[in-house]
Amino acid sequence: MEWIIIFFGVIAGIIAGAVAGVIPGVHPNLLASIAVAVSGLGFFQGERSIVVGFAVMVVAMSMVNGFVNFVPATYLGAPDDETVTSVLPAHKYMLQGRGHEAVLVTVISALAGVVISCISVPLLLVTLDELEMVVKPTIPWVLGGVTIFLIGREKEARRIGYAIMVTLFAAVLGFFTLNELGIKEPFLPMLSGLFGLPGLIRGVKSQGGIPKQVHSFPKLERAGLTMAMTFVAGSLFSFLPGLGPSQAAVVCASMIKKKAEKMFLMINGGLNTVSMIIGFVTMYVIDKARNGSVVAIGKLIGEIAMSELILFMGVILCVVYPAVLITIIISKKCGEVLGKMNYKKVCYGVIGLIILLTGILSGVKGLIVLGTATAIGMVTAIVDVQRNHLMSCIMVPTVAYYVFSV
Repeated sequence: MEWIIIFFGVIAGIIAGAVAGVIPGVHPNLLASIAVAVSGLGFFQGERSIVVGFAVMVVAMSMVNGFVNFVPATYLGAPDDETVTSVLPAHKYMLQGRGHEAVLVTVISALAGVVISCISVPLLLVTLDELEMVVKPTIPWVLGGVTIFLIGREKEARRIGYAIMVTLFAAVLGFFTLNELGIKEPFLPMLSGLFGLPGLIRGVKSQGGIPKQVHSFPKLERAGLTMAMTFVAGSLFSFLPGLGPSQAAVVCASMIKKKAEKMFLMINGGLNTVSMIIGFVTMYVIDKARNGSVVAIGKLIGEIAMSELILFMGVILCVVYPAVLITIIISKKCGEVLGKMNYKKVCYGVIGLIILLTGILSGVKGLIVLGTATAIGMVTAIVDVQRNHLMSCIMVPTVAYYVFSV
C-alpha cells in the first residue's frame, strides 16, 4: 500500500512541478504550502504512509520545477528567485532564435548537477557540520566583496556612479520588501519588477516579433570547470540561512567574463538542482531546512531519517528523466506557438498575468513593490549598467542578516 501511495505521489509531483514551472508567479513553495495544509486535514492524521506520500510529491514537484522553470524565464523573461539571474542571457538567446538552445543548456547542467550531487552525498554527510563552522563567518565578507567587485567592473566613473545608485535603490527595496512590509510571496513582485517587467515593457515598444526558433544542440565549452564551480558554490550557499541559488549565481557570475552567457546559463541550471539536493542533506545532518520545499517536508514528516533521505534521493533520480523530457517538449512547443503570435500581445498578456498574480498573492503592498521595482529595473537600461547590480535586493539583506542576526 505504501509503495502505491509513493507512486501516485511521484506522478502528482511531476504534474504539479510542470504546472508551477510554466506559469509565471506560481512557485513550488506555494504548492508545497498547499500540500502541507491538505495533509493537516483531520482524515489524514495518523496516516504516516499518506503523509510520506505528500512529502514525496513535494520532492518530485520541486525537482521537476527546477528544470521546467527556465522555459518562462527564456521565452517570456518572467523570473522567480531561482531563475532570476539567468533571465537576461536566456531571453537574449530567444530573441536570436536560439531559445531552445538556452533551455537545453540549463537542462544539461541541471542534470549534471543531480548526478554530481547524488554522488557527493556520502561525503557531505560526514563533512557538513565542519563545513558550516568554517564557511559561516566568511559569508558577509564574500557577499559584500562580490557586490563591490561587480560595481568596480563597470570601470568608467560615470557608470560606477550609476551602478552604486542602482545597487542602493535595489538594496533598500529588498530590505523593506523582505523584512518590513510583511508581504506574502515577496519575491514575486520584487523580482518580476526588477527583472521581468522592464524587458516585457521594452518588448511592447519593439517593432519586431519573436524570431523563428531553431532547435539546435548547444556546444558546451569548459563544461567540467563550470560544473565544478557550480557544485562548490551550490554546496557552500545551500546549507546556510538566508542563502540560496541566487546568491551563489551572483558570486559565480563575478568569476566569469561579462560575455560568457552560456557559462552563466550552465551555472544557473546546475545551481537549481544542486541546492535542492544539498537542502535534503542539510535537513538530515543538522536538522535545519534552507529552502521552501525542504521546510514543507519538515512540517510534513518532522525529522528526516536515513531511510527517508534514501527514499527522497531515489525519487529525485526517478523524476529526472521525465523532468528533462517534459522541459524539452514544452520548450519546443513554446518556440513554435510564440513564433506564430504577436509579440506585443504576448508581452501585454504576461504583464497582465504578473500584475494579476501579484494582486492575488501579495495584495496592495505587493502591487506597490511591483511598481517601484519596475521603475528601478528600467533605470538600469536607461543608464546602461549591468542588471547584476539589482541582485543587491537579495545580497544586501543577506549580509545584514549575517552581520546583525547570526
